[in-house]
Amino acid sequence: MAQASRELGRARVFDLGSHTLASAAQNFHERWEHGVTELSKASDLMSEGISKTAKLYAAAERAHTGMYRPGGDR
Repeated sequence: MAQASRELGRARVFDLGSHTLASAAQNFHERWEHGVTELSKASDLMSEGISKTAKLYAAAERAHTGMYRPGGDR
């Protein structure tokens, strides 16, 4: 996606054949960049949430270790 975005960003009127096509490509590029940025933000938030969930799960598991074993703390 990054390479496609770079190539589209470098496109100029003479590369695309007409001003109308170049304008449409520029509009698409701007929307593409916005979408990629939003996906990146969402991915970062998801990764952070998964990491926090894993830490909470591990803490709960440590807190309850031995709880159901014979002679374990109850």
